[in-house]
Amino acid sequence: MNMTPRTRENLAGVHPDLVTLWTTALLPHPCQVIDGLRTFPEQKAMYERGVSKTLNSRHLTGHAIDFAVFPDGIDKPASWHTPLYAECVRELKETARDLKIDCTFGADWGWDH
Repeated sequence: MNMTPRTRENLAGVHPDLVTLWTTALLPHPCQVIDGLRTFPEQKAMYERGVSKTLNSRHLTGHAIDFAVFPDGIDKPASWHTPLYAECVRELKETARDLKIDCTFGADWGWDH
């Protein structure tokens, strides 16, 4: 369920631990990775649009992913800032702990949720 074509494409260049985490987690809702490795020009554009708060993103090194929840199916609109997203984050955190993968989630920073 976690490996849609878009996800597979967006995991290219991402650190293997994050790929393992994503492919191992048993997410409770349909999700896909919507962003992974970024170039500096991509990051700068996101920063200038206010989508990112930094030019020094972990996306630049492949150490970050962004994902979206699609509760009505991958072909329907994403659901943002809902309890469904938090449920998926909880599952990813538990899987990371089980796999002994050290992760910090954007929601843990207090502004990326």
